[in-house]
Amino acid sequence: MRQAGATARFMLIQAAAQQWNVAPAECVTELHVVVHRPTGRRLGYGQLAASRCETAGSKTGTIAAQVEDAHGAISARVCPAIDLEQLCNGKAVYGMDAHVDGMVYASIEHPPVLGGKVKSYDDKEALRVSGVRQTISIDPFKPPPAFQPLGGVAVIAG
Repeated sequence: MRQAGATARFMLIQAAAQQWNVAPAECVTELHVVVHRPTGRRLGYGQLAASRCETAGSKTGTIAAQVEDAHGAISARVCPAIDLEQLCNGKAVYGMDAHVDGMVYASIEHPPVLGGKVKSYDDKEALRVSGVRQTISIDPFKPPPAFQPLGGVAVIAG
């Protein structure tokens, strides 16, 4: 999330600097706006998001990521932005876009109440649907629910 936030911040600063024809180093972000320090000019994130970000950086641009140390202080470090161009032009590949041969998908249906249990289910009709491979009953969690499957029925299809 910090990398995503740093990337967005970088792109907004680049867009504002381009619009004002100033150096990006002269710009900072504040709540909901980019500010040009020497002149005090301000542009809202919404205004900048609509602008094109093709020149926001090259494939090897850099992003200043904010890092929180053990005492809660925030400092900045420079990170290479290898995929910045793809992020700006919409060609970036995300984990949810990945596909592997033989990959299957699962849809999990949970009881309508936290802690509820599936009393029974009949998977005959589900297994007749093209592509459905199997159904699996998922045991309910043992309290407290933190980081445990919530229980239900998974339908596996490919």
